[in-house]
Amino acid sequence: MMDRTLGRQTLAVSPGRIRIRDLYLDRLDLPAAMERIEGFLQEGWPHQVVTVNVRFVTIASQDPAFARVVNGAHMAVADGMPLIWLSRLMGAPIPQRITGSDLLFHCASLAAQRGHSIFLLGAAPGVAQEAAWRLVDTYPGLRIAGIHHGYFSQAEEQEVLRCIRQRRPQFLFVALGCPRQEFWIHRHLDELEVPVCVGIGGTLDVISGRLKRAPLWMQRCGLEWSYRLAQEPRRLWKRYIVEDVPTTFRIAGLALRQRLLARVDHR
Repeated sequence: MMDRTLGRQTLAVSPGRIRIRDLYLDRLDLPAAMERIEGFLQEGWPHQVVTVNVRFVTIASQDPAFARVVNGAHMAVADGMPLIWLSRLMGAPIPQRITGSDLLFHCASLAAQRGHSIFLLGAAPGVAQEAAWRLVDTYPGLRIAGIHHGYFSQAEEQEVLRCIRQRRPQFLFVALGCPRQEFWIHRHLDELEVPVCVGIGGTLDVISGRLKRAPLWMQRCGLEWSYRLAQEPRRLWKRYIVEDVPTTFRIAGLALRQRLLARVDHR
């Protein structure tokens, strides 16, 4: 069987990528990311796309296996303004934040235009169905190949995989949360036989209306995390306050130190 991740692993120092702590991100804006995705569709074989935020960086610093999964993906985009700011501080700016919602909406639009289909996997029972209805309303002609909630047991996993293969979607969006969704896609990528597989975290909850997305000004200011925290404080306080915010400051400190040292070396 062909190693689908080999080509990406050898590109770890290419000019089009940046390393932020243990992870490599592609320096892409949304049009360039969609151009890549269209290339994945033309190639036909399975590809994994990851939407990296500070949570990814935090987990990768503690779990080398997770770092290998993310770095082995076929495309890794920056889903978080702190990563955009850090890339600028490091002198290799990522041009645009690309969220799971951005990719889902643009892929749904592309699918509706091209006659492709999408499969939604994850979230609580009923959420994927509500999200599917809203997507079909927004993108007339969109075909939903199938839906399945994320609360399946290990014994039910093979049935979920069989269902996806039988429906043969061109896009699979997996909302199982980080890092479970990234490990799950990586582990089953070849047997899924889906050209584009994307982990999208809590995107289905937002599209379905179960959760509200932060106002645009908060997204642009990098404050979307605080809006989410206000909606689910008991579940998210440890993630954001104890883990992710300190990680951001540590990376920023390292990046600033590197910039200062580089200036001293060039004097």
